[in-house]
Amino acid sequence: MQVTLSAKNPNINYEIFIEKLEARAFYQNQQITVAAELPTNYISPKTVNVWTPFLYGNDVLIPPHEAANLIVDLNAGNLPLEIKVDGSLKWKVSSFTFGKYRLMVNCLADIPLGSQVNGTNFESGVKYVLDQPCKLRFEN
Repeated sequence: MQVTLSAKNPNINYEIFIEKLEARAFYQNQQITVAAELPTNYISPKTVNVWTPFLYGNDVLIPPHEAANLIVDLNAGNLPLEIKVDGSLKWKVSSFTFGKYRLMVNCLADIPLGSQVNGTNFESGVKYVLDQPCKLRFEN
């Protein structure tokens, strides 16, 4: 699956330096893809950066107690996923870089798959736009 993530620097004078970013997908708090490394980036003041990583998870084992939940979600035609991004963030002013914070982002994505009741099915290569705000946390 490919996801599109964006980050905006709302500051007027500071650049944001983001590094060691990794994105993963989770179902019911169970990681279902390997980590996708995102490139290190400077985000200039008042600009937006966009990343479009592919998240892969072939032959993912799901615990038996989660398999029943997965069947319910698939029958309902909806797959609730979380896209989590972790990395570090620093501020840059002129030639000075300062601060170092752990950056944690959590995005909810309810993927519409269609329903067995109405006869529609999810198809490979179909693009779904899920424009939702994400939760953002920083730690020192």
